[in-house]
Amino acid sequence: MFRTDARGRPKTATAKPLAAGAGHPDPQCRADVGHFGGTGYDGGHLIAQTLRGPTRRHNLVPQWHTINRGIYHSFENAAKKCLAKGQVQVYTATVFYPRSGDSVIPDHFKTSMTVKAPNFHAKKITLKNIPNSNANTDALKTQLDNDVKAAGCTS
Repeated sequence: MFRTDARGRPKTATAKPLAAGAGHPDPQCRADVGHFGGTGYDGGHLIAQTLRGPTRRHNLVPQWHTINRGIYHSFENAAKKCLAKGQVQVYTATVFYPRSGDSVIPDHFKTSMTVKAPNFHAKKITLKNIPNSNANTDALKTQLDNDVKAAGCTS
Protein backbone atom coordinates (compact mmCIF):
# COMPACT_ATOMS: atom_id res chain seq x y z
CA MET A 1 0.00 0.00 0.00
CA PHE A 2 1.36 3.41 -0.95
CA ARG A 3 0.25 6.79 0.36
CA THR A 4 1.09 10.30 -0.67
CA ASP A 5 0.89 13.53 1.31
CA ALA A 6 -1.34 16.51 0.53
CA ARG A 7 1.23 17.72 -2.01
CA GLY A 8 1.26 14.39 -3.88
CA ARG A 9 4.70 13.35 -2.62
CA PRO A 10 5.34 9.74 -1.56
CA LYS A 11 4.73 9.44 2.19
CA THR A 12 4.49 5.76 3.18
CA ALA A 13 4.96 2.40 1.56
CA THR A 14 3.84 -0.75 3.36
CA ALA A 15 4.18 -4.33 2.22
CA LYS A 16 2.09 -6.82 4.16
CA PRO A 17 3.01 -9.45 3.29
CA LEU A 18 6.37 -8.70 1.74
CA ALA A 19 7.19 -10.70 -1.42
CA ALA A 20 10.39 -11.35 -3.30
CA GLY A 21 10.79 -11.15 -7.04
CA ALA A 22 11.47 -8.62 -9.70
CA GLY A 23 9.15 -5.67 -10.01
CA HIS A 24 8.63 -3.88 -13.28
CA PRO A 25 11.65 -1.72 -14.07
CA ASP A 26 11.28 1.81 -15.37
CA PRO A 27 14.80 3.22 -15.57
CA GLN A 28 13.58 6.56 -16.92
CA CYS A 29 11.22 7.15 -13.98
CA ARG A 30 13.99 6.25 -11.54
CA ALA A 31 16.43 8.60 -13.28
CA ASP A 32 13.87 11.41 -13.38
CA VAL A 33 13.21 11.14 -9.63
CA GLY A 34 16.95 11.11 -8.92
CA HIS A 35 17.32 14.28 -10.98
CA PHE A 36 14.68 16.00 -8.82
CA GLY A 37 17.33 16.02 -6.08
CA GLY A 38 20.19 17.13 -8.31
CA THR A 39 23.76 15.92 -8.35
CA GLY A 40 24.44 13.10 -5.89
CA TYR A 41 20.87 11.79 -5.65
CA ASP A 42 19.43 8.50 -6.87
CA GLY A 43 15.80 7.71 -7.53
CA GLY A 44 15.57 5.41 -4.50
CA HIS A 45 12.81 2.87 -3.96
CA LEU A 46 10.92 2.92 -0.67
CA ILE A 47 10.29 -0.79 -1.23
CA ALA A 48 13.03 -2.33 -3.37
CA GLN A 49 12.24 -3.50 -6.87
CA THR A 50 13.62 -6.91 -5.84
CA LEU A 51 10.92 -6.96 -3.15
CA ARG A 52 8.28 -6.30 -5.82
CA GLY A 53 8.29 -2.58 -5.22
CA PRO A 54 7.17 -0.82 -8.38
CA THR A 55 9.43 1.62 -10.19
CA ARG A 56 6.74 4.27 -10.15
CA ARG A 57 6.70 7.75 -8.67
CA HIS A 58 4.68 6.73 -5.58
CA ASN A 59 7.52 4.34 -4.59
CA LEU A 60 10.49 6.56 -5.54
CA VAL A 61 12.07 9.54 -3.81
CA PRO A 62 15.36 11.38 -4.28
CA GLN A 63 17.77 9.53 -1.96
CA TRP A 64 21.33 10.61 -1.37
CA HIS A 65 23.34 8.01 -3.34
CA THR A 66 25.48 6.82 -0.41
CA ILE A 67 22.32 6.07 1.59
CA ASN A 68 20.50 4.40 -1.29
CA ARG A 69 23.48 2.20 -2.21
CA GLY A 70 24.67 1.78 1.38
CA ILE A 71 22.65 1.26 4.57
CA TYR A 72 19.26 1.40 2.83
CA HIS A 73 20.42 -1.33 0.45
CA SER A 74 21.71 -3.33 3.44
CA PHE A 75 18.28 -3.05 5.11
CA GLU A 76 16.61 -4.32 1.92
CA ASN A 77 19.05 -7.24 1.78
CA ALA A 78 18.29 -8.08 5.41
CA ALA A 79 14.59 -8.15 4.55
CA LYS A 80 15.32 -10.51 1.64
CA LYS A 81 17.25 -12.87 3.92
CA CYS A 82 14.39 -12.97 6.43
CA LEU A 83 11.84 -13.26 3.65
CA ALA A 84 13.67 -16.33 2.33
CA LYS A 85 12.97 -17.93 5.71
CA GLY A 86 9.31 -16.88 5.50
CA GLN A 87 9.62 -14.57 8.44
CA VAL A 88 8.90 -10.98 7.32
CA GLN A 89 5.43 -9.95 8.46
CA VAL A 90 5.42 -6.21 7.66
CA TYR A 91 7.84 -3.88 5.86
CA THR A 92 7.23 -0.13 6.03
CA ALA A 93 9.04 2.95 4.77
CA THR A 94 7.96 6.43 5.86
CA VAL A 95 9.27 9.63 4.29
CA PHE A 96 9.61 12.98 6.06
CA TYR A 97 9.93 16.24 4.13
CA PRO A 98 10.99 19.72 5.28
CA ARG A 99 8.22 21.36 7.30
CA SER A 100 7.99 24.37 5.02
CA GLY A 101 7.94 24.54 1.26
CA ASP A 102 7.20 22.08 -1.47
CA SER A 103 10.51 20.23 -1.64
CA VAL A 104 10.36 16.75 -3.13
CA ILE A 105 13.65 15.87 -1.40
CA PRO A 106 13.03 14.09 1.91
CA ASP A 107 14.75 15.23 5.11
CA HIS A 108 14.87 11.69 6.43
CA PHE A 109 13.40 8.20 6.24
CA LYS A 110 12.16 5.70 8.80
CA THR A 111 12.14 2.13 7.61
CA SER A 112 11.06 -0.88 9.63
CA MET A 113 10.39 -4.57 9.31
CA THR A 114 8.69 -6.92 11.68
CA VAL A 115 10.07 -10.43 11.63
CA LYS A 116 8.38 -13.53 13.01
CA ALA A 117 11.19 -14.83 15.20
CA PRO A 118 11.49 -15.21 18.98
CA ASN A 119 14.68 -13.15 19.29
CA PHE A 120 13.76 -10.38 16.88
CA HIS A 121 11.83 -7.25 17.66
CA ALA A 122 10.74 -4.86 14.95
CA LYS A 123 13.90 -3.52 13.34
CA LYS A 124 13.80 0.20 12.61
CA ILE A 125 16.30 2.57 11.11
CA THR A 126 16.08 6.35 10.73
CA LEU A 127 18.32 7.95 8.13
CA LYS A 128 18.96 11.58 7.29
CA ASN A 129 18.94 12.24 3.58
CA ILE A 130 22.00 14.48 3.28
CA PRO A 131 25.65 13.80 2.51
CA ASN A 132 27.93 12.75 5.35
CA SER A 133 25.11 12.85 7.90
CA ASN A 134 25.05 9.21 8.83
CA ALA A 135 28.36 8.71 10.58
CA ASN A 136 26.83 5.77 12.45
CA THR A 137 25.91 3.76 9.33
CA ASP A 138 28.71 1.26 9.96
CA ALA A 139 27.36 0.69 13.46
CA LEU A 140 23.80 0.42 12.08
CA LYS A 141 24.93 -2.13 9.48
CA THR A 142 26.76 -4.20 12.10
CA GLN A 143 23.73 -4.15 14.41
CA LEU A 144 21.44 -5.05 11.51
CA ASP A 145 23.66 -7.98 10.53
CA ASN A 146 23.71 -9.20 14.15
CA ASP A 147 19.93 -8.89 14.47
CA VAL A 148 19.36 -10.81 11.24
CA LYS A 149 21.68 -13.62 12.40
CA ALA A 150 19.99 -13.75 15.80
CA ALA A 151 16.61 -14.12 14.09
CA GLY A 152 17.90 -17.06 12.08
CA CYS A 153 17.58 -15.20 8.79
CA THR A 154 21.05 -15.93 7.46
CA SER A 155 21.21 -17.46 4.03
